[in-house]
This record gives sequence, C-alpha cells and structure tokens, in this order.
Amino acid sequence: MTVGHRQRGFSLLEVLVALAVLALALFALSRSASVTVQAAAHREEALLASLVAGNVLAEIRLSEVSPAPGRREGQQRQGGREFYWRASITDSDVPGIRRIDIAVAVDPARDDSRVRLTGFAGQP
Repeated sequence: MTVGHRQRGFSLLEVLVALAVLALALFALSRSASVTVQAAAHREEALLASLVAGNVLAEIRLSEVSPAPGRREGQQRQGGREFYWRASITDSDVPGIRRIDIAVAVDPARDDSRVRLTGFAGQP
C-alpha cells in the first residue's frame, strides 16, 4: 500500500452492525409469516366447523318435521379432520317451531366450541 491511498471497504464493526440489522429484520419477517400461517389454519378450522354445523342442522331438519326436544351429540369428519358437535333442541316462542342450537368443537370433550349455529324446524 502506498502512502496517500486509503483502503476502501467496510470495517468489521460496520459488517457486524449490518448483520445484526439483517438478523432482526429476518426474525420479524419469520414471526409475521408464522402468525399468518396460524391465522389461516384457524380460519380453515372455523370454515370446516361451520360446514359441520350446517350439515347437522340439515340432517335434523330432514330427519324429522318437528324434532323432539332434547340434546344430541355426534361427530363428523370434514376436510380430513374430526369434529364433535352437540345439538340442543328446545321449544321456541312460536307453537310447533323448535329452536336448534348447534355447537361444533375440535376437542372430544366439546369444551372449545369453534362455531355456534342456531336454526329452526317445524310447522306452525
């Protein structure tokens, strides 16, 4: 190296600072991607659970014109997953019409309802 010429390039400290900034940016990006994937999985689960609830309501309506009051439970496979449902059938304010409340869960204990659906069946 001759006198009067400066060496060009980055110092070690500048490279380390740049790597630290890049690492923070990549961490934030990966965290954001993880949250997005979890949200998409939750939305998919909620959509499948709502399909199960609609199917159960349709089955109850088609099986009986005026279903008997009481509770019913079952499970249904939807989208490659097992869902557990509980239907509560009660009298409504309109004579001859029954209220059907359906809760769908992914847990066999049915404690974590993902979707709730209310429908009516019968003839006034």
